[in-house]
Amino acid sequence: MKRKGSILSAAFWILTPLVLGGLTALLCRDGMAQFHLLNKPPFSPPAWLFGPVWTVLYLMMGLASWRIRCSEVARDEKSAALEIYWLQLLLNLIWPLIFFRLKYYLAAMLWLGALWIAAEICLVRFYRLDHRTALLLLPYQLWLSLALYLSTGIFVLN
Repeated sequence: MKRKGSILSAAFWILTPLVLGGLTALLCRDGMAQFHLLNKPPFSPPAWLFGPVWTVLYLMMGLASWRIRCSEVARDEKSAALEIYWLQLLLNLIWPLIFFRLKYYLAAMLWLGALWIAAEICLVRFYRLDHRTALLLLPYQLWLSLALYLSTGIFVLN
């Protein structure tokens, strides 16, 4: 698949999820600092791992979105894939506010379920346009699966 686009365009698409995720983390830092106080289910990763993992995932999501944006597929197919991408990113950015700031664990679990579905639809749409690009979203989908497990466990245990 051929790509066309400027370095500025690449920077926008690749860095936007990272910057927005960072801003959300700043808004939630007080709640994140108290995360260690929660009862967590088995196989919970250490708290220090979340920041590095999300950094890599946001960069991979951004790269995938840029690759789709610059692809030479039909405009309507590209637009449909990017619309669900932006929707799942919005859902992603709101989840920490529900979980860490508001501490609404049931709502956060349900929200994460909706995010998981939206991210799966995004992954499928990206796959239809470019198989290799969709592989960039696979670790994100796997991490969301773990996050849904953790969120459910935290709701049940707290």
